[in-house]
Amino acid sequence: MLVSLSSDASSIAPPNMLENMRVTWNLCVPWDGSETEGLPGLDFCEAIEMATINGAVALGLGEVTGSLTPGKRADVILIRTNDLNIAPLANIETTVVQSATPANVDTVMVDGRLIKRDGRLVDYDVAEIVARAKDSALRVRNASGGILPPVCDACGNPVIRAAAP
Repeated sequence: MLVSLSSDASSIAPPNMLENMRVTWNLCVPWDGSETEGLPGLDFCEAIEMATINGAVALGLGEVTGSLTPGKRADVILIRTNDLNIAPLANIETTVVQSATPANVDTVMVDGRLIKRDGRLVDYDVAEIVARAKDSALRVRNASGGILPPVCDACGNPVIRAAAP
């Protein structure tokens, strides 16, 4: 059976593929005294495959992307290995699955285009993107009746209902 990983909305924090791999790996650790005791767990390479090639295959794109293979379109992510939560690097696969976070991503290339370099987006106006996202979210909230009041007075509500246009 082909198992792949993906992300959906979360009420606590936006999920990311590094966290998806970490949670999946941890869920597959055989625990003493459980029905999984003695079974082989998920290894780190399998977790990475679930996040990469298996996802491409599940979407019918395995011949196009999902692995670094000549002739395929590739997304490449370079992770800094001198960050405190990564160093000292011992095993690459273990480090990616157990330790890496989006904050460790230094460089991203998508289909040969440089998207992120030195931890910063290239050719994107982040402030403009954030401002447009806030405006869009506020329009949706207002169209659906506005913002719900906070559960407790101490929490406050940082989003203020805008006047209808």
